[in-house]
Amino acid sequence: MNCEHCHRAIPDNLLDCPACTIRKNDKAINEYQLPHLRMVMTGDKLITRKQMGHEIHVQLFGVADKAFCGATLASKHKRDRMRWDPEQLQRLCPSCRIEVERAMRRAVKGFECDFESLPANNA
Repeated sequence: MNCEHCHRAIPDNLLDCPACTIRKNDKAINEYQLPHLRMVMTGDKLITRKQMGHEIHVQLFGVADKAFCGATLASKHKRDRMRWDPEQLQRLCPSCRIEVERAMRRAVKGFECDFESLPANNA
């Protein structure tokens, strides 16, 4: 049997296309980030950072083992939280910084606040 969306073969032991399932899951996780990032923007929620070696990654909301850049995080990694602060963002993994800024732009799109005018919410 072939997937009606991507036309790939679906293995006999599966009910749905693995590639499409992964794509839908990734899309749902990305959409789940938006309301949380809006709360970060208003100062009602903090960003979780995890240090892996010399790099500091931003943990996805609701997914304890994944970073915005796609890195796999472990519970043993040192964790802390930060408010939205452009200066602090510069210290993060470059890929995480790019992805969290991209997601924040999506989160604030259509709201009364402009991404570039976001203040640094210093604790």
